[in-house]
Amino acid sequence: MDSIEDYARAWDKRKEVQLDTLSEWVKTIRSLIKRRIHKLKNCVNDRFKSAFSDKEAVKCLSSLHDKYVVVPVDKASNNIVFICKSYYYECLVKELGTNEHLERVIDPTPKDCSDLSPGTCSGVYTVRPQNGVDISVFCDMATDDGGWTVIQKRFDGTVSFDRFWSNYKTGFGDITGEHWLGNDNLHYITDQGLYKVRFDFEDYSGNTAYAIYNRFSVGDEGTNYILSISGYHGTAGDSMIDASSQSLNGMKFSTRDKDNDIDYRNDNCAVRKKSGWWHASCTYSNINGIYTEDNSKDSNHWVAFDVRNGLRKTKIMMKPNLEI
Repeated sequence: MDSIEDYARAWDKRKEVQLDTLSEWVKTIRSLIKRRIHKLKNCVNDRFKSAFSDKEAVKCLSSLHDKYVVVPVDKASNNIVFICKSYYYECLVKELGTNEHLERVIDPTPKDCSDLSPGTCSGVYTVRPQNGVDISVFCDMATDDGGWTVIQKRFDGTVSFDRFWSNYKTGFGDITGEHWLGNDNLHYITDQGLYKVRFDFEDYSGNTAYAIYNRFSVGDEGTNYILSISGYHGTAGDSMIDASSQSLNGMKFSTRDKDNDIDYRNDNCAVRKKSGWWHASCTYSNINGIYTEDNSKDSNHWVAFDVRNGLRKTKIMMKPNLEI
């Protein structure tokens, strides 16, 4: 009998110790959460008070709630709640580290990056074109007055662009790093109205250039994502042509497993150039080619800018053209 009672007392004691330990864990977690929230709020407060009054800073902090990355659309860029939540997002990224994937949700959902307010930070946002499809995109809010939706970005060669039709259809890569937005998404966005497209380049010597085309759209898959592009201006030169100066305007998209080019040799330019693209008789704008510094027919080059030398950085972006 004594042994049973001793066992029961020992069991109760163990449970007591376990509960005490659990209680300490809960206190520690609560303390860590409290410290992190305090640190984040201090970060916001410091940034906010450098530009606004103490009273406005208090209003800023009181507006924060659980959905910290929800930023209301407000075309008045001095709206306190808007700026406060933008600051909070930046502080959150800094606190969690740049490897964390944080997506900013805007209410109401913008149709593309041009709907974001002036002064909004570059980053990943959800957009909803008029057809109702939600798309995660990277918005460049710094280049040329901002509002650009990024289509392609390359800077370190970690993502291969020598891919199949299905990959280019839906998109691939990391939206915060090297990626292709997806041909379906290009159609959904450019089908909303008149768009322009911008290409940015940097070579391995640090020289930069850009090319803008005032008219840009991509058809749906039923058209093989036919390209409409015209109205060049910029510093890079016009390379949306092939070796015989045939324009890529009106060309269909080609990949290694789907040949839609008009090459007179009857081979597949996507295989020859190792790039999914709107090939005519191949292309002078092979920026989806092999990521290399070398001069070669299949390097990621823009002939009018740097012949066939591979480029260190490329970026393609689009936004509505309000000037036409």
